[in-house]
Order: sequence, then structure tokens, then C-alpha cells
Amino acid sequence: MLKLSGTQPIIIAIAEGASVTLEAPSPRIMAAGRAASRALLNDDADLNPDELALAFSEGILTAAITGFEGIGDRKTHV
Repeated sequence: MLKLSGTQPIIIAIAEGASVTLEAPSPRIMAAGRAASRALLNDDADLNPDELALAFSEGILTAAITGFEGIGDRKTHV
């Protein structure tokens, strides 16, 4: 489980030889999720909660992912 505190990047192994590096949790990352949700609401105020949750998650991940390995990188495709 991920902790919402810390100062070090978090590396998550998602499959053998594949990992994602996330920036340490921060207010900037949370703000990115909120901004993504707000932008979607500004476009369409009649959204269901699932669509808003997806936008929030995409905003968080876009801000938090700082690197990846074994997913479409040259090491696995050469």
C-alpha cells in the first residue's frame, strides 16, 4: 500500500522487469488531480462520479509519474 507521506520517490514493480517511479506525495500532485477534475466539470457539469474519479486519477498520475522501466523502453525492445 502507498503511504501519503514521505520524501523519497516510490518505485512500484508492476511486472517482472517493469516498474514505475512516482514522485513522493505532495500538495502539487493533489492539486493536479483537483485541477483535472475541475477542468472536466467546466466542460460538462452533468458528469457522473466515475468520470470525475477517472479525471482525478489521471491528473494525479500525470503529475506523479517521473519514470518507468521495462515498459516500452529501449532496454526491452532492442
